[in-house]
Amino acid sequence: MSASLAVLLTFLLGCPPSKSVVPDELLPPGLEQSANMPDYATLIRRYNARLEGLDTLSCRTHVEAVWIDDKGKRRRESGKGRLIFRRPLDTALTVEAFGKTVMWAGSNQAMYWLFVNLHEGGELYFGRFIGQGPTRRTLVVPPDAVPFLLGLMPLTPNPPDGTPEVEALRGYALIEPPGMGMRMLLEPATGTPRRVDLIDRDGVSSVICLLDGDVTVKDLVRPEYFVQGGGLVNGGVLRSSPGPRRVTLRNMDGQTRVVELPDRSDSLKALIEEALDAEGVSANEGWVIVPEASVKPELTLPEVATLYPVGEESKMVVEIKSADAQDRRVRDALFDLDLLRDTLKPDRVIDLDQPDE
Repeated sequence: MSASLAVLLTFLLGCPPSKSVVPDELLPPGLEQSANMPDYATLIRRYNARLEGLDTLSCRTHVEAVWIDDKGKRRRESGKGRLIFRRPLDTALTVEAFGKTVMWAGSNQAMYWLFVNLHEGGELYFGRFIGQGPTRRTLVVPPDAVPFLLGLMPLTPNPPDGTPEVEALRGYALIEPPGMGMRMLLEPATGTPRRVDLIDRDGVSSVICLLDGDVTVKDLVRPEYFVQGGGLVNGGVLRSSPGPRRVTLRNMDGQTRVVELPDRSDSLKALIEEALDAEGVSANEGWVIVPEASVKPELTLPEVATLYPVGEESKMVVEIKSADAQDRRVRDALFDLDLLRDTLKPDRVIDLDQPDE
């Protein structure tokens, strides 16, 4: 087994190397503290607004693994690959070496899987999302968790079991979406995730994912809007209405900004001024409403996702080189385990839901 595949398997299956390659602090750079931290529902609506129109995603990636080998030496291996995502839960993450696929991790709505060592015969590890046995062995980072770690999955702004707290940490909003097994640090103004943890039932982190930089998703078809969720009546008064209501503004310097309007009946001018003030932006900067026909907000993904398994001494860095929302090569066969098994032909098959022998 090559060194790069060994560490990827180590990372995904959870077998610890020997020495630390993990930095002392696993936090994104601090933000200026916001005077008005948004409540949970507002924060999640901002987070979800980033994802409007995104159904399919195809990315070119570069994957790097860093670890300590059996002799105590720091090692590094890397390869190019692809990250593919299609709603609701179709995922594929591949790594190539010398033009050949050597690892393929994926999921659909029913199952998840990991092919490794494909250049040496290969092994397939797979599991199911239902009917799991009591002795089930799990991957440290199940492939279906990747869209959540990258901030690609919408969340519920109004959970049925009450409103979660929003705490401030170094200028970020810290939340734990109920029932999701995640802890998140989000930029308050935009809902952009900068750290996502997978957590267990006791709230203890098992994987930490730091998200840095921005890559624009190409060819994303966005819903264009003037005021979404409400209409202008009676000389510029916006009536209260359910759901998020947003306008896009542009200032004299050509900068654009999407703001979410308070949910009450008032003049549009007053609502915009209050929304800008809540985000710490002066209403005196010459902001004007962008006409509906010229509005097409961009979606950005993290340029670099660095994953650290807690309690283990390795990391995996996924760098997104490009992202496309209209890749016609995304098809059903990429998320069909039976077809993948016939194509990749692994020598060994391990059912993670069966008891260890």
